[in-house]
Amino acid sequence: MSINIEAEKRAYKHFVAAGMTPAGACGLIGNLEAESDGFWCNRLEYLCVKRLKERGKVYTDTSYTAAVDSGKISCEEFLHPIPGKQYGYGLAQVDNPGSQVWIVHAGETERGSRLRTRTAQLDYVLYELEHVFPSVLKVLKTGSQYSDSIGYRTTKI
Repeated sequence: MSINIEAEKRAYKHFVAAGMTPAGACGLIGNLEAESDGFWCNRLEYLCVKRLKERGKVYTDTSYTAAVDSGKISCEEFLHPIPGKQYGYGLAQVDNPGSQVWIVHAGETERGSRLRTRTAQLDYVLYELEHVFPSVLKVLKTGSQYSDSIGYRTTKI
């Protein structure tokens, strides 16, 4: 898959504005790029795409997102695309219904836009870091770069 470089540049500015060091922002972006296979905010977990197709429902990331946005797929079906199953969605491949509901409401009520906006997802990642993983956020806000003896740039934690 391709990498959404322009979205990564915007995310970098968003994370640095939230207090992360350049190294911390880049580290988080690298993780989100891996999670969403290219930094795509509408990425539906590949296993979900496969399981839906086996049930006669063929979707791409774009068509699935459009179906949720239009109401063709309900919020409950978004949370559990296959009864009893949960799958990842978005930049962080969020698969927990509580987190997915937060993204739904953040996208619709705070921004006047749909749930799968990149900004809503970035804000959710920051919220999770602050409230669930504060020690990780501390590293992202204090990490710095240095060169080691062989010349590789690494993040000092």
